[in-house]
Amino acid sequence: MRTTLFITILLHWYAFSQKMGTFDDHIGLEKVFKEYIKAIDSKNMDSIVKFFDHTDCTFHFGENKPIVIKSKEELLDLFSSWINSPKSLYVSTKLEELNVVPVWDDVDTKLCTVDATYSRIGNGGAALGRGRSLYHFYREKYEYPYRLLKKWKEWKLYMISDLAIEDKIEFSD
Repeated sequence: MRTTLFITILLHWYAFSQKMGTFDDHIGLEKVFKEYIKAIDSKNMDSIVKFFDHTDCTFHFGENKPIVIKSKEELLDLFSSWINSPKSLYVSTKLEELNVVPVWDDVDTKLCTVDATYSRIGNGGAALGRGRSLYHFYREKYEYPYRLLKKWKEWKLYMISDLAIEDKIEFSD
């Protein structure tokens, strides 16, 4: 009898503890994104690749054909090429504007985009260039029983695409 009562109370607690409403992880995703930028600035490939889905991610830079990555090795090769290119010759990234936009404004949204405008800063503190990119993230739910303790796994990047800075469109309600 006590076991049945305990299970009933546990199920009711779990059912009522689930939030209903709008997307509520803007701060969490912004924190993950800023950690990703720190990893990029440090040019530490082991840190960088932790933010990605190694089995299926896409990079689209400028007018070039999108690059689809299907393994951790391909991801490491891509970042190794970048680290050894002139594009990585900066010291830090200054975020000028950052917008976290869920695909659906729902508490169970699994997809989110970070729209970031940034400057790359050189040794003397001067801006070497500006850019704007869309960073596409997803998250998955934990399986039971662990899900009783924590609902979501970490946000992972699955696509990055560059945009021209002047392409920003403002919509009004």
